[in-house]
Amino acid sequence: EQQAILSLLQAGWHVLWIDSDVVFLTDPFAALPLTHDWEGTCRIKPSFLRNMGVMVMRSTPATLEVQAALVRTFNRSDDMDEPILRSLMRTRNVSALCVPPEVDGLGCNEAIWAPQLTSGRLLMLHAACHKTIHKMRWLVGKLRQVPGHRLLAAPIAWPARNRT
Repeated sequence: EQQAILSLLQAGWHVLWIDSDVVFLTDPFAALPLTHDWEGTCRIKPSFLRNMGVMVMRSTPATLEVQAALVRTFNRSDDMDEPILRSLMRTRNVSALCVPPEVDGLGCNEAIWAPQLTSGRLLMLHAACHKTIHKMRWLVGKLRQVPGHRLLAAPIAWPARNRT
């Protein structure tokens, strides 16, 4: 998946990457400012660790450098990709925005966003931090609590510049 993201960035496309355990409750393109090199969800502990399951990466020199380094590093490492990405982004000065945890719907941060579940303010539900065998049960259970929920689909990439 990291190589696919790099290939799209190199081709001049911005990328919205989502894991299969994510359901958008609102249009992410309307909810995110799309003005930073990287925008996505972050786990509150440990200290705003970026979650790669929901992220937008704009095709910029900084993100190209970070993603290429991530591919090289991750292919040689048994570490999780999130800590590697966090370290690379810090050293390359990538502008980043974490979706506010009160509306991110990230399973790891459930204690923070749970009061918003029925408010219509949540961006998504993301079953991160749950055992794989329980992810769909968690998602379906949460979706049943969201009044009038509807699933939205979005493209995974769009041009970074006008193509004629």
